[in-house]
This record gives sequence, C-alpha cells and structure tokens, in this order.
Amino acid sequence: MDDTLYEKIRCFLNENDLFCKNNSMSITRVGKGCAFGELNAVHETHANGGNVVQGGALYTLADFVFAAASCSYGKMAVTMNADISFVRPGKMGRITAEAREINRGSRTGLYEVNVCQAESGKLLLHAVMTAFILEQDLFPNEKTENE
Repeated sequence: MDDTLYEKIRCFLNENDLFCKNNSMSITRVGKGCAFGELNAVHETHANGGNVVQGGALYTLADFVFAAASCSYGKMAVTMNADISFVRPGKMGRITAEAREINRGSRTGLYEVNVCQAESGKLLLHAVMTAFILEQDLFPNEKTENE
C-alpha cells in the first residue's frame, strides 16, 4: 500500500470529521489495517459531572481511529458493531488511541482498539469493533490494493 494513500486518508478524516475536529481529536498515523490518534482533553470541553473525561469522548476517539484503520485499504467502511469496556476514568490532558486489525474479509473487518492516558500509558478503554466494508472507494479516482 502506498504511504501517500495513508496520508491522504489521515488528512481526509482530520478535515472532514467535523465532530472530531471540533472536539480536539486527530488521526496521527494510518497504516495497513491500523491507525493512531489522539485527543487533547480539556476540562471546559471534555469533563463530565465527575470532573473526568466524558466516556462519550473516549468512545468517539476509539471510533475515529477504528474508522481510519478500517478505511486504510481505500474502501469506505462503517461501524457495524462495537463491544466497549471502560477500564478507568480518563484525566484531562493527552489521550492516545490505537486501532489494529484482527481479521478482514471481503465484507467485514474485526479490529481491536485501545485508548490510553498518554502520560501514564494506563488503559482507559478497550474495544473490539466490527466494520462493514462498502464497495465504494474512499477516493474514486485512485487505485486501491484490492484492484
């Protein structure tokens, strides 16, 4: 797979996923079947009533890196299922996420996602997520590995 395509996917998601963009989340790297991202959690935006990072923000970051990993072949993919475990509360500051492919077929893909507090490396969220792979090319004018 061409590194240029991975970079194009990273830039596309960072610019076009407005919810993530407006909530300080970004994809930092995309590779074949994997992706990495981060959230800069600040109290004014990401705190829940208990003064920890809102669980929805952690899940959104997990879903964001999952999207990048599942689209890394150049085909559009959407979330079909997510099994999520919140391990511990997140603290304000830098939070990282990693999605890795477990298995990919012609129509579905299975991914493991971990979200961690960057400073301590402690696991905050663990998820196993399933993608439904559409026939639609992410970038219709470019060749993908499957062609």
